[in-house]
Amino acid sequence: MNLKNVRAFLAAAVVVLCLYACDKDFIDLESDVIGDSHFDLIPYTGQLSVVAFNQATGVVQSNNLPNLATDITVNSLGYYNNPAFGSTTAHFVSQLELASVSPEFSTNVVMDSVFMEIPYFNRRINVVDGDSTYELDSVTTDQNARIKLSIYESGYFIPDLDPSPESNLQERISLYNDQRQTFESYKKGALEDGTAVFNGPRLNNSTNPQENDQFFFNPAEIILTKVDADGDETVTRKAPRLRVSLNKNFFKKKIIDAPAVSLEGNTSFKNYFRGLYFQVEQQSGNCLANLNFTGGTVTLYYTEDKSTTTNGTTTITRVQKELVLNLAGNRANLLEQTYTPNYAAAINPANVNTTEGDERLYIKGGEGSVAVIDLFGRTAANGGNSAELEALRNDFEANNWLINEANLTFFIDQDAMAGSVEPRRIFLYDLTNRKVLADYSARDEGPSGFPKFNKPIFGGLLEETNGKGVRYKIRITRHISNLLKNRDSTNVRLGLVVTEAINDIRFARVKPGQPSTAVFSCLPVASVLNPFGTVLYGSNPAVDATRRLKLEIYYTKPKE
Repeated sequence: MNLKNVRAFLAAAVVVLCLYACDKDFIDLESDVIGDSHFDLIPYTGQLSVVAFNQATGVVQSNNLPNLATDITVNSLGYYNNPAFGSTTAHFVSQLELASVSPEFSTNVVMDSVFMEIPYFNRRINVVDGDSTYELDSVTTDQNARIKLSIYESGYFIPDLDPSPESNLQERISLYNDQRQTFESYKKGALEDGTAVFNGPRLNNSTNPQENDQFFFNPAEIILTKVDADGDETVTRKAPRLRVSLNKNFFKKKIIDAPAVSLEGNTSFKNYFRGLYFQVEQQSGNCLANLNFTGGTVTLYYTEDKSTTTNGTTTITRVQKELVLNLAGNRANLLEQTYTPNYAAAINPANVNTTEGDERLYIKGGEGSVAVIDLFGRTAANGGNSAELEALRNDFEANNWLINEANLTFFIDQDAMAGSVEPRRIFLYDLTNRKVLADYSARDEGPSGFPKFNKPIFGGLLEETNGKGVRYKIRITRHISNLLKNRDSTNVRLGLVVTEAINDIRFARVKPGQPSTAVFSCLPVASVLNPFGTVLYGSNPAVDATRRLKLEIYYTKPKE
């Protein structure tokens, strides 16, 4: 993410977090007091094996979550070329729903205009004489970067339930990021008079190029002026948003003139009007945003006759009306991706070293890659019950040692990441069981008002020097303590991904039938939402020891 707008906050927060973390260094997370005069803090110097290797995710789910009534609400739109990974073009498709079903129209309806609006994530930073200045969050763009944005009617019907034999209409439909061509084949535009045509002219047909051919995510406040019949002006101010006009004649024919039965409910409406397809083409530079499309609307502004009868005399007046369509129902990102030679080679199964680990770990969101991590000599064959783990357990039991801290430290390959946006956070999870680790604690809330920086003790935050990322550090104290204290606990395989939202611990599917499904069938949703990636030094012995991925354990023992 382009998070220049939070750097000032980070500078202040680092001091607080460091003090908080330092204080926690002398507190055992299992409630044993270990920082007083009876104990010494000791780094464990025995064997601590870590093997980490790359695994491509393959195609990932980019719409509804299985078996849940909640959706992936944030989706990408635009283009970004990452020097380390390659380019991503993010298209989007969404169904529409009537804000109020069964709308009634009078006679002589004239469409004035149709506007689509999708608010950006933003922060107001200044107000002068009523004019507000904003900074955009979750937007990555070069100066003067532009994309070509074309919006079409989607001709492809998306059912709510999955009709496949595996689901038999028991689960919600899953859409995957590789289905662009399906929607591309069924897209419909419209002629100037509103007649729908397959592959016809786009709906956002304004003569203002900023609404189509030269689109960008504008941080400016939107100021709208409306003049009534008496000549009085009303000024409306709105925070920055995607706001484009659409072909009003198309919506007159499609909505106002629709058969009444098609507007009686949203189930029938979504079959009648199957949604909108957002097509993106790069024009210049990088121009990509993560948007909450659930806040999006399409508003029809029109006038119609109003008949009033008084004392037997009928008067016809013109009234202004609005009809709102919400971007709701099924939505999905549709991605086009090209990989750099280095990235393609790194995730090629023929080059992955599952025995000693890879020299570089490429972790990337979306349809990207995960770092798979095995601790203490864990292999698929031994299921985690390794000789190294048993020896470690014996040492800690025999000597009555207490775990004070354990962490994994990942150093960034700064040369590989030169010129790339660095993810602000990475996330470590139990890959075997698809759940969070014990160190992911609800008590670790973090700074109020900044949800992206919750769970600061768990870690995974980007650490920088002179504006360049140096490392990520993740605390796994409770996870290691549980492994050593409880012989029944399983040494699970771990997964490392980038994250867009540390609080979102849901999982999205990986498309069945791909090589990656032999390793995992689901991925953290917060990784699917993040289009960026980072290159980390891995566990291979060829990596310089000062940069190699390391597991550190600190313990205490009673003084004699």
